[in-house]
Amino acid sequence: MGGLLPARMSDVPGMQVAARSLPAADGRGALGDFYDMFPVRLSADTDARPHADRVQARCAPTGEGERWDAVIGDVSGHGSQAAMVAALARHTIRAVATAEKTPSQILDRLNTALLTQDPRNERFLTATYLMLFPRPGAVRVLLTSAGHMPALLRSPASSVRAVGHHGLPLGLFANAGLRNVRVTLRPGDTMLLYTDGVTEARQGREQYGEQRLRALLTAAGQLSAPDLVDAVEEDVLTFTGGSHTDDIAILALHALHALHATGLAGQIP
Repeated sequence: MGGLLPARMSDVPGMQVAARSLPAADGRGALGDFYDMFPVRLSADTDARPHADRVQARCAPTGEGERWDAVIGDVSGHGSQAAMVAALARHTIRAVATAEKTPSQILDRLNTALLTQDPRNERFLTATYLMLFPRPGAVRVLLTSAGHMPALLRSPASSVRAVGHHGLPLGLFANAGLRNVRVTLRPGDTMLLYTDGVTEARQGREQYGEQRLRALLTAAGQLSAPDLVDAVEEDVLTFTGGSHTDDIAILALHALHALHATGLAGQIP
């Protein structure tokens, strides 16, 4: 399991990041759900404004810009074959990220890779991809969803809303209908990304559901990103009685207030 997940600290300026993954009870430890987060350095003469989205990258002291890319994905099914597709997805994303300017372009490249894989492997995946552009007082985000569960954005006033445009899963059709959406994370905002192992977790015939997740996020207050991830995991497992039949992945991004931003790192375990 550890070989498929990032295992280092990620210092995202002005942000606190945390993630969690749990394999399905019968998945023998193999994960078809995945997440990743990594910096992408942009040369000084690179236009960091992707098309009409006009999102500008932060300029580093070296004269280069930097953005941070984050992705969460869910391969159909679970077990070793799903884990292999998840590994292919993470490898492909890292290989093409520096050459593309928008999340939709990156996921389009992944879609092509999935469509040209071994025809005996018919697995597809859903994903949400974010490009994060830290700026003074805010983090600008460019987001694309490929058939994935909606990202939830919580404001400091406790309002929760879904963000993103619901495209099609990857690995099924040549055109996944992907669309980039702009979001601004201001101090105190929290974005929660997750796979359907969270909302489709069951207690008998009843699912945990998005409404329970929204209620938890609304009541969470100003939890840190690690504490929020802990709270989601605990709530889901309490609901199910401790077992779950599907892989689970959770990724929380919290925009810090300026007084707390310096020197803090978000951990991707």
